[in-house]
Amino acid sequence: MNINVDLFPQALAVGACLVIVLRCEAAINRMTRATPLLVRLAFWLLLVGAVGSATCILLAGDVPPWPAVFGVWGAALMLFCPRRLRYLAHRQKARVEA
Repeated sequence: MNINVDLFPQALAVGACLVIVLRCEAAINRMTRATPLLVRLAFWLLLVGAVGSATCILLAGDVPPWPAVFGVWGAALMLFCPRRLRYLAHRQKARVEA
């Protein structure tokens, strides 16, 4: 069994990019006009970066370094925190003081 060593980090990175694309797309669709611009920009840049990375890996055969693989998986796993996504994507309720 002769598998190229570069295939493992490529597969891990593409998997993380796929997770990021799916989670960011859903979060962007739930955003309202009240969502802060910085949060919108952050999700948009995550989405564009994930699509660009996956494209470079799949079309050009680029091999990401291990720190980049760990970083992209960290971002992907962070997007699985539903409480954080709800907080970032929706407008917070104003507090009423009596």
